[in-house]
Amino acid sequence: MAMFARGNPARWWRGRAIGRGTAAPLGMFVSPTRRAASFGALFGLAGLIGGTWYLTNPARISALSEVLLSNVLGGKVTVASGRLSWSGTLLLQGIELRTPGRAGQPGMPVFAADQIEARFDWASLLEGRLRATQLTAAGPTLFLIEDRATGKWNYEELRKAPQTLPAGPPKESPPVALPVILLRNARVQWAELEKGRMTDTGSTLVDGRLTPVGTTLGESRPGTLYTFEVEQQSESGANGGAGSGAAGRGATVSGSWDVATHHFIAQTEGVALTDTLERSMPRPVREFWDAHQLKGALGRMKLAFDPSSGMTLTVDLDRVSLVQPVTPTTGLANGTTFPLDFR
Repeated sequence: MAMFARGNPARWWRGRAIGRGTAAPLGMFVSPTRRAASFGALFGLAGLIGGTWYLTNPARISALSEVLLSNVLGGKVTVASGRLSWSGTLLLQGIELRTPGRAGQPGMPVFAADQIEARFDWASLLEGRLRATQLTAAGPTLFLIEDRATGKWNYEELRKAPQTLPAGPPKESPPVALPVILLRNARVQWAELEKGRMTDTGSTLVDGRLTPVGTTLGESRPGTLYTFEVEQQSESGANGGAGSGAAGRGATVSGSWDVATHHFIAQTEGVALTDTLERSMPRPVREFWDAHQLKGALGRMKLAFDPSSGMTLTVDLDRVSLVQPVTPTTGLANGTTFPLDFR
């Protein structure tokens, strides 16, 4: 006779004292403590998987990223998708900032990027208020569009956008520290809007770095001021052609930008007046350039924008020549002009 139990295995789980022929082997007996521990581990593992899925859900990451970028850029930003990369950073795709639309029409583009890589604080992802330490944008585009009908620029419309506040008493949210922003092969595109039609007028490629000032002056809260340095690149240099390297570099522009008040100051020195520089300028500058045949260099140029007083351009000329047509009032026939060369 075989030396093992011949009882019904279905009765093994009911106890060990039913009878010698129906007792379960010791290795197959599951005690209540062991059963509770198994269920606890199972539920814990399911909770871990579910929590990880919730925290890294692309829809949640996209929503948190939109809030972060909207605070940084000063307007409503949309993010098509966001995901966590294997290197522990966030990869955001389809980023776009537009002005508020009118009468059901889409607004003018201000900023667009195919992808932005964000280094972030993991604790902020758990809190639901994303904080990034660095944003790296490769190949983004900044649109500077002038509306010919109003004479206003697209970025001026951002500060006029109405703020949607939640119902109930206002709640003061803690300020978020601004991240470092790195721009790689960024394109600055000038354009004009006339009768609903947009026309490109000039463009330039730049590399840049925007560094936030640590705190607001006299306060311990994070500040809203960026200092930046942007270096102009040649088209061939950006594509790795013969113009890459030092020979493909252009002017370097430095300044500051307050993302809360939209105050902006940019300045540069020692800029040669070349055809490449002219093609990267907006229409009013190019028209003046062509009309007066500018040649030479700029000793110093400062561009400032204030929401109340508008844009101000200050230029110190360095060996610049221009041709100014003058119409004399006496001595010659009406309508006769002759050029004067100012040096």
